[in-house]
Amino acid sequence: MFVNYDDDCDYLPFWMTGGSCGFRNNYKSSYINKGEWLINYDKIPDEYKKYANEINRLFNVYVEYGYCGGCL
Repeated sequence: MFVNYDDDCDYLPFWMTGGSCGFRNNYKSSYINKGEWLINYDKIPDEYKKYANEINRLFNVYVEYGYCGGCL
């Protein structure tokens, strides 16, 4: 998954979409499935790891579900 982030950002992204997209029927039709955000605990800065469950909850309550968008 390609992610843009600001060069001035102190932290790399630690989240990714749980959604997907692709093709079926020998590329005759496409699909998009939006899904919950997935949080990578190991990439959360150490000082925020204790908030991992709350970060995960907030992402999934307030950020619209996404999909990878790579294939379409």
